[in-house]
Amino acid sequence: MGFVGGVFLLLTLPALARTKVVNDFKECADSFLRVNNEIVYPTIFTEVDLQTHDRYQKICQMRNSKTNNKHKYEFATLYDTSKKIPVYSAYKFDSTVSTTKTVRNENWYIEPQNPLKNSHTINIMGKYQALLKDYETSGYDKGHLFPVSHAATQETVDATFTLTNAVPQDRCLNEIWWREMELKVRTYYTTKCIKNSVYVVTGASGSVINGELTVPVYLWTAFCCSDITTRQWVSKAHFAKNDNSQIVKEYSVEDLEKKLTICFKTDFSIFQNKIIRCVWLS
Repeated sequence: MGFVGGVFLLLTLPALARTKVVNDFKECADSFLRVNNEIVYPTIFTEVDLQTHDRYQKICQMRNSKTNNKHKYEFATLYDTSKKIPVYSAYKFDSTVSTTKTVRNENWYIEPQNPLKNSHTINIMGKYQALLKDYETSGYDKGHLFPVSHAATQETVDATFTLTNAVPQDRCLNEIWWREMELKVRTYYTTKCIKNSVYVVTGASGSVINGELTVPVYLWTAFCCSDITTRQWVSKAHFAKNDNSQIVKEYSVEDLEKKLTICFKTDFSIFQNKIIRCVWLS
């Protein structure tokens, strides 16, 4: 994902500071699968301390975009303020991605609302989230969970460049093998799925400490969509160790959920058993 010199803070650009820490993901429910008018959320962790601060913050992500004068959220993130990395980001894939032109903006943002909405110092923010300086000598890329290659508009591209949507990722995995998988599934989304029926959840699990960074041991992603031929919901998942082993494995969503249940040491569901048919990508 590359490195950026200097810190580009959301709080210095109030006109752009549109990301919102929320109490409920209903504010950005369009980012999640909906089956028979039921919103299907992945497992949402909660862990409240004595100061009533929830370790896991729900974030509706955007960057200065409006629809009919209303702010339009681009995707949703569950963020772990203890490990200072996202648990997952969820988004609805826009099928026009292959027909629109966007510019990759390498300006990374941090989230001033996370979790102290009135904090104005980097030191306080650094207590709850990773900062650019933490990456500078780490040897890790800032790996998007919602990738730029899946963003159809400039507003969406810009919104993905928040450190609450990034994890420390092995450089080779990020720039070669994980990227190849992202492009492969994007082709599937645009050729095999009904337009605008694709929902994706991408996350990280396991962790080791590297300086100021918490580095996930695994990266994972799962999607579901309505098949263009059968009109049935189908799904697929991918899983990789966060190293240069060159392996990104395909799984059924059910099998990925079993692995994540072990990793998180608690039951974990992505699509709440709403999608039962698995597809294999060629």
